[in-house]
Amino acid sequence: MELYVFSSSNLTNIWAGVGARRWGISAKQAQNPKTPTKAKAFRVGALGILYCTATKSFMAPFFVSSTPQASASVQDVWPEEWWFPFSIQPLGSPARQMDTNQISKLPSVAASGKTWNHILFVQPDFVFQPSTITDADWEILYTNLVS
Repeated sequence: MELYVFSSSNLTNIWAGVGARRWGISAKQAQNPKTPTKAKAFRVGALGILYCTATKSFMAPFFVSSTPQASASVQDVWPEEWWFPFSIQPLGSPARQMDTNQISKLPSVAASGKTWNHILFVQPDFVFQPSTITDADWEILYTNLVS
């Protein structure tokens, strides 16, 4: 299954995005020439999850509930301007998190022999590019972050 990972430098921005039921990407990510093409393939109903670089943890899985607005920015949710905004339906809260040590134990990560960030793409160049995980991985993420 496909899972889109979006990152933020801090928990404050994640709480704001989950509360507003919106997400977007940084100006730097938006300037990548490949971003518009990848954003066009991003569909309503896709699964996403948020990653906080400050805490090195995953949280707040969500369903995508609108397509990204390629020429729009958001200035009223986060302190800085974010681009390609889209709506989300959060399944969990940032209060529940899984750190990278826990993520490294997901079946597909452990079986791959790779580090977690080679399976779950959090790097800026991979924005709007899905990671592939197994149903067993999703069950673990859902159990730990939602139910």
